[in-house]
Amino acid sequence: MAHFSSEDQAMLQAMLRRLFQSVKEKITGAPSLECAEEILLHLEETDENFHNYEFVKYLRQHIGNTLGSMIEEEMEKCTSDRNQGEECGYDTVVQQVTKRTQESKEYKEMMHYLKNIMIAVVESMINKFEEDETRNQERQKKIQKEKSHSYRTDNCSDSDSSLNQSYKFCQGKLQLILDQLDPGQPKEVRYEALQTLCSAPPSDVLNCENWTTLCEKLTVSLSDPDPVFSDRILKFCAQTFLLSPLHMTKEIYTSLAKYLESYFLSRENHIPTLSAGVDITNPNMTRLLKKVRLLNEYQKEAPSFWIRHPEKYMEEIVESTLSLLTVKHNQSHVVSQKILDPIYFFALVDTKAVWFKKWMHAHYSRTTVLRLLETKYKSLVTTAIQQCVQYFEMCKTRKADETLGHSKHCRNKQKTFYYLGQELQYIYFIHSLCLLGRLLIYKQGRKLFPIKLKNKKGLVSLIDLLVLFTQLIYYSPSCPKMTSAAHSENYSPASMVTEVLWILSDQKECAVECLYNNIVIETLLQPIHNLMKGNEASPNCSETALIHIAGILARIASVEEGLILLLYGANMNSSEERDFIIDGLSVERNHVLVRINLVGGPLERILPPRLLEKSDNPYPWPMFSSYPLPNCYLSDITRNAGIKQDNDLDKLLLCLKISDKQTEWIENCQRQFCKMMKAKPDIISGEALIELLEKFVLHLTESPSECYFPSVEYTATDANVKNESLSSVQQLGIKMTVRYGKFLSLLKDGAENDLTWVLKHCERFLKQQQTSIKSSLLCLQGNYAGHDWFVSSLFMIMLGDKEKTFQFLHQFSRLLTSAFLWLPRLHISSYLPNDTVESGIHPVYFCSTHYIEMLLKAELPLVFSAFHMSGFAPSQICLQWITQCFWNYLDWIEICHYIATCVFLGPDYQVYICIAVFKHLQQDILQHTQTQDLQVFLKEEALHGFRVSDYFEYMEILEQNYRTVLLRDMRNIRLQST
Repeated sequence: MAHFSSEDQAMLQAMLRRLFQSVKEKITGAPSLECAEEILLHLEETDENFHNYEFVKYLRQHIGNTLGSMIEEEMEKCTSDRNQGEECGYDTVVQQVTKRTQESKEYKEMMHYLKNIMIAVVESMINKFEEDETRNQERQKKIQKEKSHSYRTDNCSDSDSSLNQSYKFCQGKLQLILDQLDPGQPKEVRYEALQTLCSAPPSDVLNCENWTTLCEKLTVSLSDPDPVFSDRILKFCAQTFLLSPLHMTKEIYTSLAKYLESYFLSRENHIPTLSAGVDITNPNMTRLLKKVRLLNEYQKEAPSFWIRHPEKYMEEIVESTLSLLTVKHNQSHVVSQKILDPIYFFALVDTKAVWFKKWMHAHYSRTTVLRLLETKYKSLVTTAIQQCVQYFEMCKTRKADETLGHSKHCRNKQKTFYYLGQELQYIYFIHSLCLLGRLLIYKQGRKLFPIKLKNKKGLVSLIDLLVLFTQLIYYSPSCPKMTSAAHSENYSPASMVTEVLWILSDQKECAVECLYNNIVIETLLQPIHNLMKGNEASPNCSETALIHIAGILARIASVEEGLILLLYGANMNSSEERDFIIDGLSVERNHVLVRINLVGGPLERILPPRLLEKSDNPYPWPMFSSYPLPNCYLSDITRNAGIKQDNDLDKLLLCLKISDKQTEWIENCQRQFCKMMKAKPDIISGEALIELLEKFVLHLTESPSECYFPSVEYTATDANVKNESLSSVQQLGIKMTVRYGKFLSLLKDGAENDLTWVLKHCERFLKQQQTSIKSSLLCLQGNYAGHDWFVSSLFMIMLGDKEKTFQFLHQFSRLLTSAFLWLPRLHISSYLPNDTVESGIHPVYFCSTHYIEMLLKAELPLVFSAFHMSGFAPSQICLQWITQCFWNYLDWIEICHYIATCVFLGPDYQVYICIAVFKHLQQDILQHTQTQDLQVFLKEEALHGFRVSDYFEYMEILEQNYRTVLLRDMRNIRLQST
């Protein structure tokens, strides 16, 4: 296989040549050799025809023939291993087969063969290229020598040279051409001089000292009445733009722009008026449009290379353009006699203002453009806004329909060679709309506002312009026929405005400043409000316009800031009117409002669905827009039902009184607690739960061996904490706690003040045990950042008794369990090592949730794999569960059992309970992994059907297997005393 024939080499050479020919434009457009190599390396990603090239097909076939059978054997071998019990997924199989293939003898031989033949092919192509180049150079030298000899022997003057003559320019030669271009010279002499100039190398022309004079001469000659001569000058300009460096093209461009500026200002040239329209078959108009198009083509290409040159070149190009586009005549007061300005002709050749889009794309040129617009050429922006205002006013008066009907008639009659004044106005309007839309994308562009319009009172603000754009969607009729029916939709005002607003909505900073505004939102929602009142959406508002508005609203609603604005705007009906439009947006809005105003577990609160049902009554739920919350969302569960005293409960309470042998007493209490949780879990609630927790914690703290943290004396009085202030998050949490407690009939009036008292004393108590630290982390700058949900839970367990709650917390704070249930307990705590405190990472995260992930991998491998595939760590959701004590995830009785279980049985049960939850959710987790919404499901859905008591036997098994390791690491979180 290492040997190859000359036929193979020739075949590959032909294939490779055709490949290079196909991608010639991509390679030659690269600014460097490295870029060209990158283009070839990434050709498969960028060229849709990649797999159709003969060379690629050859390589694929060659690889298949050489390695195909071996790859199949390896695949069968891996499949066989998999069937024998080895775990290997699809990705693993691919990796194994790829590795074995690359290590095979066949693969190495194939690569050696391909490398050798390709080296030979490429060397052959290079040699052939060099031979061709040498031959061409010799031929050129021979031709040049013959021409030079002919010139000397014939003793001809420079003006007698032939049209296809080529020679090195010298100073005298260019001066001679300048003389021959003089308008007084015979037509034939001027033609030949211009032809000679066109055939000369651009570098030779550029290096002549008279280049600037030549530019001026050519600019003057553009006004020559001879169309052939002016066309040849434009050809020279186009050739210069294509082949010459920026210094040269800049001179040509600015000269041409100045020429057009003087052309429009001169009274001798007959510029058509708006009422007369533009006949593009007219020779004068044809020549003018050719000059404008040439400038426009260069405008669109210049940004691709001017960044590699001095900034002054770019500035001259920009300024000469803006100067031309802001040319104004001394117009008559009669609109019908308005003389067309240059901007109309630029709009004709570049209706969507692509030139401005490209100039604004790069910061290099955008800065210059915006500076010049602000300081010298603001009238360009002013007239663009004026065009939009004028078009809108015309639409409101319904004049557009009449004019457009007439336009269509003339368009058919004149075969699209004649533009009426109304059509010119429309094209200019589209150009203005695109220019303004691009301007608004950039912060400095928006700073140009507000703007004063001529003959208008007041200023046009940024919001005014956005409202105008929105109204254009409602009021504008279908667009006139442009060049064909296929283009009509692309240029309809509604489509154009929608495109602009889409671009604005996709960029956050721009959207916030332009669209996320009450006035703009209300304008967008106005047709909806009108329809709700039984009125017409808006005058002349079509179904298509409403679809455009819906698309814009959907984009706004996809971002949080844009979405309560939309919801706020949708609820702007008067308080007497309770009608709502039932759509996806209002359904989601209702769900969110109910969710954030109602706390509770799966059986305690009823959340409305997030989707409409397919029935005659797609949404039977009442809309919640103001208090009180509709009763249908409140569960009818029995709250705080009286529990009769039970024998098992009596036994447990009796155990709490007997404490002769500490170890036996603790084990006996735990055994009785487990027995009750398995048999009669509902008993552990209400007054019984208070007594159990109080007595158990009191007895534990009386034994020094059970106390993990030292006793801290607390002597602060109510007067000491009276002036303490709670964070806004804590204050909001207090309101939610009291609302939840009253719903469960656990709290009474005045509970808000009592909970505030408890939280203030807790913060003062914990501050005594905090260390001073200098850190840039915001979470370490002051008090615990979130709400203290554990204290709120204890306050509700204690039925709102503030003294009992704080007394319990004071005792409970000595136990190891407090470090993991009561998260603020160890906030910047002096009991933790300095590096732990400085990290800002709570022990719950690096201890509890860490072990949750370890146990999950061992106990529930399918669930662990599902999290891995989703890219969502189990520790994230567990930390959220633990931080908020399972509020909104579990019903109140289960939250009480979670806290009681961890207090009675130890902090490691926090880990076991989370593992039990994942076991309960296993099928749901696997399903939502498939639908790729696992994170949303776990974050937003309550834990339906989960009861702590149902998993006690499972958790006892976990305790037997893992308690030793877990408790050891949990006890090691403290700073060890030396």
